[in-house]
Amino acid sequence: MRPGIFIEPLNWINADKLPSRDYICGHCGKDISSSHGYTGSADYAKIYICHRCNQPTFFYGSKQVPGGLPARSVDHLPTEVEALWTESRYAYTVQAWTLVIMACRKMLMNISVAKGASEGRGFVDYVDWLDSKGYVPPGSSTLLAEIKDFGNKANHKIIPRQPEEADRFLTFLEMLLVFMFQYSGEVAPGDHAQNG
Repeated sequence: MRPGIFIEPLNWINADKLPSRDYICGHCGKDISSSHGYTGSADYAKIYICHRCNQPTFFYGSKQVPGGLPARSVDHLPTEVEALWTESRYAYTVQAWTLVIMACRKMLMNISVAKGASEGRGFVDYVDWLDSKGYVPPGSSTLLAEIKDFGNKANHKIIPRQPEEADRFLTFLEMLLVFMFQYSGEVAPGDHAQNG
């Protein structure tokens, strides 16, 4: 669930039965179907309540606020990496594409340090370190260069970033985090299939 939004459980009073709506909850990330909530004075404005986390989602026609939570949570992440991963996913739900891209760029630095790189290096050094240690999948160097360049432009130029860019970078980071932390956290050293 989105950290820090609601401190205590909410009880929704006088909620109506609404036409069922399928959506990905922007709070808990679950793919749900809800028929519980409130209708605004215009029929196309509705607030649906998630039956999993009990949090509200506003719909104005097809627009959803907060938007669906992208990607997934990843197990076995170091605290700093997990915090930044969560931050980038929630930035996506409010269409903060530039922030998502900048967070993805910073996450590469945090991942490098979590895996053993020394702090205080330049960004390119962190990317090169990940590559030299075999953490970068084959064929990913172009995408890493894009994250570096787009994140740098997002930080230093007045150029709005696009949702497609945020999607690509989050998808790549999710795969990298699963490979580097979740998979390695679930498979203990020496656990592998024994050949006959």
